[in-house]
Amino acid sequence: MEKVFVLTLVLSLFFLIVLAVSTTMLMLKKKSKVIYITLLFSSILFLFSAVALTFSTIGFKNELHKERLIEKKKDRKEKVSTAKSLAVTYQKMAVESAYESTQGSGKASRAIYQSWQNFPNGNSDNNQISSLVNSAMKSQIRNITLAQANLVDAQHKLFLLKKLHEKFSRISYITNKYASTKKIVDQASELYKLSTKPNRSFSEWTERVDYLKTNINEEYQKLH
Repeated sequence: MEKVFVLTLVLSLFFLIVLAVSTTMLMLKKKSKVIYITLLFSSILFLFSAVALTFSTIGFKNELHKERLIEKKKDRKEKVSTAKSLAVTYQKMAVESAYESTQGSGKASRAIYQSWQNFPNGNSDNNQISSLVNSAMKSQIRNITLAQANLVDAQHKLFLLKKLHEKFSRISYITNKYASTKKIVDQASELYKLSTKPNRSFSEWTERVDYLKTNINEEYQKLH
């Protein structure tokens, strides 16, 4: 189409020049049959070439538009492909860090449980709980610190995954990755909080901690 456009443009310019020359010669009163015939045919040919140029211009623009659309689609596919790859990477890193966090939180919660269960009926007043938590945290400071560091890393990777999700909100693959990752990171965060400061009754706390540990492990097995 580009060659047709160039050809019709050249022909239009050529016949326009011939028409202009013929008209000029008539204006200079250089009348002859050759000039009249040239003027007539150049006018007709210029008209046809102008029409052809119009259609070729439209066709050329449409072709350029199609090429741009193809390039945009290609660029879009490449971006989506890259985004999917990043989503897989971010999810893997977030899930691993969240799971590692639960290992530290789990050890801390076990220390709390072992101390807390020694109280009559498994319950205690606020002062006793505070003393218990402080003692458990001191004995588990290394595990708690590692749990916190891993949790921060998991939350950061989840944040990056969220940004991808917001940018490619119509891509269900990325949306699903974000949703499943957020679930396990949120649960790891809750387990960390419960393992550093229990704020429920002994039975409620134990039930919730056990639930989170089981659920996180199941989610990890699905995503790992």
